[in-house]
Amino acid sequence: MSIDDLDNTTAISPIDQDQQRRALRQAVLLVMTGPTTGQTIYLETKDRWLLGRGADTDLVLQEASVSRNHCEVVFSNSKWSARDLKSSNGTWINGDRIDERALQSGDKIQLGSQMIVKFVLQDELEAQFQRELYESATKDNLTGLSSKRYFSDQLDVEFNFHKRTKKTLSIVMCDIDHFKKVNDTYGHQAGDAVLRDVGRLFSNILRKGDLAGRFGGEEILFFLRETPLPGAVAFAERIRKIVENHPFIYEGQKIPVTVSMGVATLNNDNYESVAEMLKAADEFLYRAKQTGRNRVVCMMNKS
Repeated sequence: MSIDDLDNTTAISPIDQDQQRRALRQAVLLVMTGPTTGQTIYLETKDRWLLGRGADTDLVLQEASVSRNHCEVVFSNSKWSARDLKSSNGTWINGDRIDERALQSGDKIQLGSQMIVKFVLQDELEAQFQRELYESATKDNLTGLSSKRYFSDQLDVEFNFHKRTKKTLSIVMCDIDHFKKVNDTYGHQAGDAVLRDVGRLFSNILRKGDLAGRFGGEEILFFLRETPLPGAVAFAERIRKIVENHPFIYEGQKIPVTVSMGVATLNNDNYESVAEMLKAADEFLYRAKQTGRNRVVCMMNKS
């Protein structure tokens, strides 16, 4: 008997269909154009993904030539395919207009005239790298909310889209009350812990398609798509109550936290620019602070 015969040898068996399916399902869509460039969608969690401009789609792509329900990416018969959903401007793969086509790694899917997403099969290390790259470019490290730059880019797109289509868009500007006092009384690490908790709370209540971003310090902004002023005020009041009632605790100490908010709504071209709308929200926020804090102020109740 040879020495090799005494070694423990790993048996190699053919890859079964389930393993092949899992390998095929390690697929992602990478957004290649627009303000969300670099966004990565991991497809393995379900078999059908809806892409379009509508707020109820799985991947929201805000570009005028993209239809509300533009196309879908589907896993069936051991392969991923793209299928056009009778979109106005068509779905294209590598320059060819398609009704339905099986996808190969590296295929570029164009929706309308400008929006491009790339279908890629990745191993886990590649997927993790893409995830970290995207999050580092778009997320605020402390709160987990969008970074100021990413939020600003997205807000520009949303404002122009809503203004062009005459749809309502609301901004909520939020500021933690007496945050300097929190830092002075409990320490800066406690202040950071409060911001982390606030970021988590806010992330949990956002609707799909809406966005929250840290604009600096303790100031956080939201935009709410196709949301009229009463709905935005109701959203802000919900935030206010959640924060007021949440037990912020750091090293055994309970820290009282409240927020003040200003709400501005784009409606019938009442604001000419993002800067003008942000200025209005900031003025309402200032009024909320001047009139007692822990409250929401907007055009309806600013007096």
